[in-house]
Amino acid sequence: MNLFFFNYSHDLALANGCPNYILPRHVAMLERDLMPLAAFCAKKGDAVVVDKHLTAACRDFYGRMCRGVSFADLSNLHEIKGNLRPWGIDRRLQRVLTKSGFSCDFGSDDVENLYLLSSRLLASGVLALLHKQLPELPLCGRSVACHTEAELRQAVAAHPSTILKAPWSGSGRGLRFASSSIEPPLSGWCRNILQTQGTVMVEPLYNKVTDLAAEFFVEPAGAVRYVGLSVFHTTERCTYLGNVIAPQSVLEQTAFEKIGIRVFREVVNSLGRLLEAAIRKRYTGSLGVDMMICRDKEGLKLHPCVEINMRNTMGILSLSLERLVSRKSTGMLQMRYEHTEQALQGYAASLEPPCLDEEGRLLHGSMPLIPILPNTRYLAWVSATPYNWTRPV
Repeated sequence: MNLFFFNYSHDLALANGCPNYILPRHVAMLERDLMPLAAFCAKKGDAVVVDKHLTAACRDFYGRMCRGVSFADLSNLHEIKGNLRPWGIDRRLQRVLTKSGFSCDFGSDDVENLYLLSSRLLASGVLALLHKQLPELPLCGRSVACHTEAELRQAVAAHPSTILKAPWSGSGRGLRFASSSIEPPLSGWCRNILQTQGTVMVEPLYNKVTDLAAEFFVEPAGAVRYVGLSVFHTTERCTYLGNVIAPQSVLEQTAFEKIGIRVFREVVNSLGRLLEAAIRKRYTGSLGVDMMICRDKEGLKLHPCVEINMRNTMGILSLSLERLVSRKSTGMLQMRYEHTEQALQGYAASLEPPCLDEEGRLLHGSMPLIPILPNTRYLAWVSATPYNWTRPV
């Protein structure tokens, strides 16, 4: 039996480092509302941690897929010792589990190891090694670690547009954009990151065509196993919008039609070896390496290591959702926030009703993934469109 605990606040909690870290209100709401999504990664007999007000709703919504348990139930789950499956481990999660009477199977050393491995410095180093090992491939990507304001200004001035990153931050957070120079208020942000984290990462801003990720699992013995390709969408400011849900063959053909799947496969093979050497049995669990297909004056190139997420990812979740979507359709995992219950209910009602195929999978329309209660503010759903299908007028 496994216990799934999708603590989406992990990135922020890990960067903060305090066991008593208080979540921002919107993050706490997101975590509360989206925790039940773990049901799609769980198997029959597994348990999923959810808010106490959601246990009954989850039982009705998911049926026998798995059982939802509240924090109050954790002290009674003795059979899952060693089988915790969190979104990511951090000191806040450690405190929450201990406070709930759960025998935590990771310690402070594990959290410290993960903190070091989660730095963007690791992604920068792996990126440099990929370029060195695979010089014949059409790769792009450069990342410079700056330790002083002078180094920062020099790195930013070297490119027309750059993206600046804090070494530790939430996914899609801790980012700033610059155009050839650093002026207030950006200079104040840089100064603060240098003082608190010691480094600011500077990367050229690329002409992105496609966002994608290679998803892996790190075994207890240290082997890094590739589990699949995920394709996702973000805004220009790197805010997550959703994941494409389709068979691996479709994702590979769509993403690498013009650049060639061989490029991706060679990168994945090298990544596995480099990650094994970097992790050295200091972490067990899921991880995702974000990538981009970019266009420059020479054509399309693959940025093979934009970020390394040493935790569960939306891409891994989307791989588990493939079974919900018809083999004749392409799906999309999407999420939305609304300020009020009425607005959320209204938006949910506006989604196209689901139409299932002969296997009971979503052919077109939308399928909600979480129950909606009066205090719910986030909606998660899968939408689907058949291949070569035109929406009726």
